[in-house]
Amino acid sequence: MAFDTGSLNNPIFIVGTSRSGTSLVKHILTAHGDIFIAGETHYFDQLRPRLTGKGVGPLVGDEEQRCQDYFLALSHRPYSRGGDPSHARIDREELADFARRICAGGDGYFEAFCRLSRKLEFGASPEPSRWGEKTPRHVFRLREILTRYANAQVIYLLRDPRAVVASYRDWNEKRLDSIPTSDNAVALIAEARRVQASYHPAIIALMWKAAVNASERARQEFGDQRVRILRYEDLTLDPRRTLTELTAWLGVGFSESMMDVPNNSSYRHYDRHSRISPESVDRWRAKLSDEEIAIVDFCTGSALIRSGYSPAAPTMSVSAAAKLGAGLVRSSARAAWANRARMGENPLLYIARRALPLVKRPA
Repeated sequence: MAFDTGSLNNPIFIVGTSRSGTSLVKHILTAHGDIFIAGETHYFDQLRPRLTGKGVGPLVGDEEQRCQDYFLALSHRPYSRGGDPSHARIDREELADFARRICAGGDGYFEAFCRLSRKLEFGASPEPSRWGEKTPRHVFRLREILTRYANAQVIYLLRDPRAVVASYRDWNEKRLDSIPTSDNAVALIAEARRVQASYHPAIIALMWKAAVNASERARQEFGDQRVRILRYEDLTLDPRRTLTELTAWLGVGFSESMMDVPNNSSYRHYDRHSRISPESVDRWRAKLSDEEIAIVDFCTGSALIRSGYSPAAPTMSVSAAAKLGAGLVRSSARAAWANRARMGENPLLYIARRALPLVKRPA
């Protein structure tokens, strides 16, 4: 596959909360033909902050080796799935050579990996005009991303928080049952247990609120042409109109191939033959208890209404709120411990990036 030398400074970043439809949009855009969206790298939150030059400056010491190993492991298996750089599906020298032509820092490896990943799926076909990446938690790194890439565009997936909680809970409950017998079963089990330890409806709801606030602030700072809020409900209820508007915003034409993409793409083991479907929009009403709905409504507060959703439960009593607060402290501590490996060298900063949007509402 022939690549242009140097950087294509117009990437597309797909962000949001977990279970909000980011995987679906990744596969829809990749089906377009002139766009390729790479899978989750977690680069801006996991590796980039640990580099001396913060991604832009030259790599020093063993940093080049670390960058190579990081992305080669991702070419073997997805993030947190026990990837081994010695079993990479991308050639180390090809990755390094391409990265150095882009820039001297870690960002060169990030872009090179995202663009080279396409041939893992499509072989030696012409490179598309737009490349991108999908990591939901990069929503908390939007200022860095949009500053680094002057022509980048960000798609934030917005979904009803109660649907997010219902989807996360069901996905969480099925994960251990879905793990195949394989040489990376230990990594899969560890990831499933991390997800289980992270689950509490209030935690998911608060993360939803923080992500919404972070995306709104980025849109205010960088403008509508660089940050787009894409409602999951619009995508599933009226996909043709929504995708026509989205591709126009991206500056590419609509492609009929985008309409024939499996839904729930990150969980194909349970949903192999579905398509873009409105069935999941209101499924939470039957799946969540009144208490769970009340918790989500309470925790999301004004962000729920500001995002176009209506409260569905009575106002939570003072005693119920106090009980929730006590339980949330324990659950938050458990979730923080379960995610410690993802927090990098400064766990307090990691937590602050997620907590600050909860108290700093967009103007």
